[in-house]
Amino acid sequence: MKSIRKLFGFNKQISISEPKSVAFFPALEQMSANAYWPILASELEKSGITFCDGTPLAFSASWLFKNRGQINILHLHFIQQFYQTRKGYTRFLKVLRFALYMLLARALGFRTVFTLHNLEPTYQLQPTWLDYFGHWIAVNLSERVIVYCNEARHLLAKKYGYQKNVFVVDHPNVIQYYPNTISKEAARKKLNLEDSSIVFTFIGGVRPNKGIEILIQAFSMLREDNFRLVIAGKIFRPESYAHSLQGLQKITYSHHTTLSALQAPRHQ
Repeated sequence: MKSIRKLFGFNKQISISEPKSVAFFPALEQMSANAYWPILASELEKSGITFCDGTPLAFSASWLFKNRGQINILHLHFIQQFYQTRKGYTRFLKVLRFALYMLLARALGFRTVFTLHNLEPTYQLQPTWLDYFGHWIAVNLSERVIVYCNEARHLLAKKYGYQKNVFVVDHPNVIQYYPNTISKEAARKKLNLEDSSIVFTFIGGVRPNKGIEILIQAFSMLREDNFRLVIAGKIFRPESYAHSLQGLQKITYSHHTTLSALQAPRHQ
């Protein structure tokens, strides 16, 4: 493995004087519905980064040759699109092709970065080892890997056997992104929260891989009369998961806790 990394330039350092042209996979415009992406792009642009417009869902050999010398960093965020197809055996072949594309990208001089947003995909393919193999490739064949906390760094090493060139980067917040047109008092009133309550909030997609049921169960163990938990975000499939959270609330919650919201419009 060390000889392969050396052959394809995995140990070469990135020069700060190099041009900083980046292509996201999936493309930035394909993910912009989530505030995370425009915030990330804005901050990177402030650092002199330029983004490639019209990036395909997944790069191919022809795309790599065409853009050689024009784009110098390939930043992978999610990678199922490289091998997702209806037939299982075809998925396996596409995973192998993904590995070849990653090696080809390094051979052509592209820098490769992978952000591990999830230890496993939100919706796993069958058989599940395909996703494991795909993520192993993305982790081990990228020059740099980004995670959001030290626990993620530990889990990355444990699951995918990768420890070098892992960078912990703080997850951006959305404090300044959405219009702040409502007072604290009005917001509490709308959510039926007392002024004296200490409020804990989960904001994000409501789906099984977030482990919100664990949050609810843990919060229900607190014995503080003025603690409240707000869960707000878009409900993703399966919707039965959101319904199960509502049922869990009724089972575990006593008078000192409450689940105030499950579905939040984007403008709020």
